[in-house]
Amino acid sequence: MYKLSQFVFHTESANGNLLLYNTLIGRASLLKIRKPYDEIIREVLCRRENPEVLPQRIRNVLIEKEFLIPEDWNERQQLKALYIDCIDSPILELTLLPTEQCNFRCRYCYESFPNTYMDESVRQGILKFVSRNISRYKGLHISWFGGEPLLGLDTIVTLSDQMMDICRCHHKPYTASITTNGYLLDCETFRKLLRAKVLYFQITIDGLKKTHDYQRPLCNGEGSFDRILFNLETIRDRITSSCFRITLRTNFSREMIAHIPAYKEFFGTRFGQDPRFQFFFRPVMDWGGDRIDEFRDSLIGERLMTDIYQTAMDYGPKLNFIYEDFLNPGGSVCYAAKKNAYTITPKGEIYKCTCEFSSTPQARVGEINAEQGERMDSYRCAQWLCQPDHCDNDKCFFLPNCLGECCPAQRVLQRPAQTKCPLEKRNLAMTLRLLDSQNNSFEEVL
Repeated sequence: MYKLSQFVFHTESANGNLLLYNTLIGRASLLKIRKPYDEIIREVLCRRENPEVLPQRIRNVLIEKEFLIPEDWNERQQLKALYIDCIDSPILELTLLPTEQCNFRCRYCYESFPNTYMDESVRQGILKFVSRNISRYKGLHISWFGGEPLLGLDTIVTLSDQMMDICRCHHKPYTASITTNGYLLDCETFRKLLRAKVLYFQITIDGLKKTHDYQRPLCNGEGSFDRILFNLETIRDRITSSCFRITLRTNFSREMIAHIPAYKEFFGTRFGQDPRFQFFFRPVMDWGGDRIDEFRDSLIGERLMTDIYQTAMDYGPKLNFIYEDFLNPGGSVCYAAKKNAYTITPKGEIYKCTCEFSSTPQARVGEINAEQGERMDSYRCAQWLCQPDHCDNDKCFFLPNCLGECCPAQRVLQRPAQTKCPLEKRNLAMTLRLLDSQNNSFEEVL
């Protein structure tokens, strides 16, 4: 006998097909059910019919994807095991800031851009930390961040070579990613980063030239769009490797909504057929800082974000969206909530969250340098770990994805949250429809 899993979500595609998603399984669970079986499955999903009424072939698929589970299964125990796997990841994850300086002055950015660069003492402290601890982990992942990290390219290249040597000596895999504004990412720099095993790139490009240049100007007020686009097209045309991925993130403001069809036409014709380029939509958020106050009238609500997804489905060529990664178990859990993830500033301060470089005592969890090595405050580190009981809805279908707390900063720093639920949950139906309309994420059951 089988029962319906607690963690099932379903919605309709743009053309009326049934889309299924199991948050405990993640992207591998995505199913598209075509007629004539969609109606009877809806009855089961709404608990108006017993799973036994389903045709055996359909039942087998739903059992395989764990939409239907044995009646004696305790999914709460599965959730506990998932929490341990996600929070106590076997990978050491370090977010390193070679500099906090930036060549942009984005209108919504929360950072203050102190003119600091990582000195030799901090670099040596990081190398000693990695060398002493790497044997405890299954691998090392470095995320280069800033400021604008490419202003500290020499630090990235030098440290990468040294950390890769350490990992080779210990027979541990090494991976790296970078969040960059893309302005300095010319072809020569890109090749240097590939040699440093930086294979995952996130670059923000806010719409077409007019809105991007307004929202993301250079320090001198000039536009940045043309240079970034030139760099991206040069990489597309001259780099033959298929081992890298570039995610183009767009932060939508109110002014950009009317231009979505033109946006899709522009970027779809240039990058839509190249699987190395992926797209990711987000609303401009209030991440703190002073600049956001002057930009507040341009912020959009969740209803308008739904309109953006709908327009993206209706117009223009297909884009390769990457929302599948957010659909995996733990996909909405912030890196700051994980035990083995740390952020290190150019001055050697250790934080959990990249958005909280402040004097608030709970934000800073340690420091690192060549002389004293790393000093961690174990109590403050523990405070940042995800707290499943922070959510009072233990019947929520989305718990495997957010583990009850997607942003620990709201609790640790005692900052009131507009909502505890992540954006992925609040826009889930539209996200699934967008994926269905733009790529082949869903396994079809005919």
